[in-house]
Amino acid sequence: MNSDFLRTVAHELKTPLTVISGYAQLMNRQLEKGSLAENAPERLKIIRQEADRLSEIVNHLMDYTYGQNRKSEMSEVDVSALFGIAGSVLSPICAKRNNTLTFSGDSKCRVHGNSELLLQVLINLVVNANRHTENGRITVEVQDCGETAEFSVSDNGKGIAPEIAGHIFEKGFTTTDGRGLGLSISSETVSLHGGTLSLRSTGPDGSCFCFTIPEEEKK
Repeated sequence: MNSDFLRTVAHELKTPLTVISGYAQLMNRQLEKGSLAENAPERLKIIRQEADRLSEIVNHLMDYTYGQNRKSEMSEVDVSALFGIAGSVLSPICAKRNNTLTFSGDSKCRVHGNSELLLQVLINLVVNANRHTENGRITVEVQDCGETAEFSVSDNGKGIAPEIAGHIFEKGFTTTDGRGLGLSISSETVSLHGGTLSLRSTGPDGSCFCFTIPEEEKK
């Protein structure tokens, strides 16, 4: 149990650390050349946001350690703002494999959930799509379905083999050098919100994952 817990925590910490390290190294190289890019303030903002997210993860870890494992707070989440943060974090990661990341759909809708947890779900799904796609495109879309909002993450990568598709949500299952935790953590997080994460389609033209989140009650 301790090993499973530590692997889960390590997985959650990896992405923000990668983003912070990547931007810091890039800006350091620019400083060595004597000039910073015009978007340096935006990159510093992303570093600060990811540092704050790391701090939040550590706070939850401390709560767990001291036996205060409280339920995650749910509130109104602005999907447009959520997409904005996700894009800032994920676009550079996708660019390393020459993939284009786009966001579409009714991003003005507002859902009821935990913004940090939903951000982590999007990060896990896009990072997973990016791992299996190169020189392609990854699309994050949201559709207003009335009482729920449906999110989808699709790519035009190599797809998932049929014999593997039935196991991808199992904790620890992986066919790469990863930990096999991203999809299982995402599935548990979506379940916490009252939804279900599923593989809608896969094949030689790519894969599509989708999940639903309750919309915020209209006042």
